[in-house]
Amino acid sequence: MPLGPRRHDRQQALTEDRQAVPPSTFLCGDDPGAKRTVTGLLAGLGWAPEWIVGLGGVANAWWPESFVLMVRPLVAALGPVPFALAVAR
Repeated sequence: MPLGPRRHDRQQALTEDRQAVPPSTFLCGDDPGAKRTVTGLLAGLGWAPEWIVGLGGVANAWWPESFVLMVRPLVAALGPVPFALAVAR
């Protein structure tokens, strides 16, 4: 029987206390109808409109896709804790 909470539980509690800004998601696309559909789907998942940042056309999509390169070093540094990117305004 463990004597205390697992590392993940402890880290999650610390992370939840520190999340002062909600996470952001980035939306790129050339079809306005498709962007409205995706925005509606995100709203259905609980994303507030102000958390969705439009970055223009699909040619700009590689910029936010590049953020995935940070996942491995973050997990290596922090362990399997929740993390997100946020635009603080």
